[in-house]
Amino acid sequence: MSTGRSAGRGHSEGRTRLLDTAEELLDRHGIDGVSIRTVTKASGHRNSSAVNYHFGTREQLIEAVLERRQATIEARRNVLLDELESSGDPSPEAALRIAMLPLV
Repeated sequence: MSTGRSAGRGHSEGRTRLLDTAEELLDRHGIDGVSIRTVTKASGHRNSSAVNYHFGTREQLIEAVLERRQATIEARRNVLLDELESSGDPSPEAALRIAMLPLV
C-alpha cells in the first residue's frame, strides 16, 4: 500500500516534469506553438489531464513556468543594478539594458 509521503513525492515529481517539459517546449516553439497535449505527451504522462490536474489551465501552466524563473531573474537584475550604481553611470540606457538583460 502507498503512503501519503510517496504519493506526495510522485505528485511533486509529475508537476516538476511538466514544468521542465513546458519550459523547454515554450523556449523552442514559443507560447502559441505549444499545446497542453504536447506538454503532457512530451513529459511522459499517460493521463491527458495531467496539466489540468497540476495547474488548471494552459495559461496557469505558463504562469508557473515564468514564476519558477522569476527569483533567479530578479537576483541577477539586483546584482546588475548594484554594479550600475557603483559604476556611476545611471543613464536611462544602462538602466534599461539591466532591466532587460536577465530576461534574455
